[in-house]
Amino acid sequence: MNYGGGPEGPAGTGKTESVKDLAKALAIQCVVMNCSSSVDHIAMCKFFKGLCGTGAWCTFDEFNRILVEVLSVIAMQINEIMDAVKSKKSTFTFFGYEDTKIITTCFIAITMNPG
Repeated sequence: MNYGGGPEGPAGTGKTESVKDLAKALAIQCVVMNCSSSVDHIAMCKFFKGLCGTGAWCTFDEFNRILVEVLSVIAMQINEIMDAVKSKKSTFTFFGYEDTKIITTCFIAITMNPG
């Protein structure tokens, strides 16, 4: 359905492991990134470009730790990627980078812990 994923729940309930196991079952690489307040939108843009170009999956663990100001930009970046995947494009314009290659198997999941 190409909507991404956002498992939420208490720590230790298997949110990240579930995404990793599903990717493994489909023989797709899954990258796990532990988020912190030091994550910025420029680094994420570079990360997303690599993700799009490889068609891999990623899980952003504890996404709620990212600063609110940065979260809004990252949400826009994820939205652009998901729109390109839904449209089944092979290239798209991503934050000023024209003709960014995208393999539509790429998938973004964010996990959050309440509190």
